[in-house]
Amino acid sequence: MQQALAQFAAHPVSSSSTATDTSQIRELIRAELAQVQAEEASVTDTVTEAVTATLARDLPAMVRQLVEGLALEALGLPVTDMDSNVTDTDTSKEAKSRQPAPRGRKGMRQPAPQGRRGGMRQPILELLAKHPEGLTAEQIRAFLQPERPLADTLQGMRRQGKVRASGQGKAMRYMVA
Repeated sequence: MQQALAQFAAHPVSSSSTATDTSQIRELIRAELAQVQAEEASVTDTVTEAVTATLARDLPAMVRQLVEGLALEALGLPVTDMDSNVTDTDTSKEAKSRQPAPRGRKGMRQPAPQGRRGGMRQPILELLAKHPEGLTAEQIRAFLQPERPLADTLQGMRRQGKVRASGQGKAMRYMVA
C-alpha cells in the first residue's frame, strides 16, 4: 500500500483549468492582432514613402509646366499640350512670330517641328459638320485616324474662329463655328 501511495504521489495529477486555457487563447489572439497591426503599419509606411518620393521627384516639373503654360497663355502665345507630344501645324509667318523662343535648359519647352498648314483642317471641318452636337478630340482621332496629333490643329482652328469648343479637358467638344 505504501508503494502504491508513493507511486501515486510521485506522479502529479494533471488538472485541467478552463481559466488557463482561456488565458492562453486570449494571449494568442493578442499576439496575432499585434502582428497584423504591425504588418498594416509597414504597408502604410511603404505606400507613404513611395507617394512622397514620387511627389518630390515629379511635382516641381509639373508645376513648372503649368506655370509656363499659364504665362504663355496670358501673353497670348500658343500653348502646346504637354501630355500628348503634339506639334504645331500652323506654318504661317504670323504663327512663327508667335512661337516662344527655344529654351536650352533640360525639360524646358523646345520649338515644335513645323508641318504643312491645313492638312487636317478640311477633314476636321467636314467631320464636325456631320456632327452638330460636336465631337471630342478622341472621337475626331478615331474617325480620321491622323498620322500626327490634332491638339495644336484644333487649337489653331479655335483661334481662327473655324471651330468652337465647349467643356474642359478630355470632355471638351468641338463644333463648327
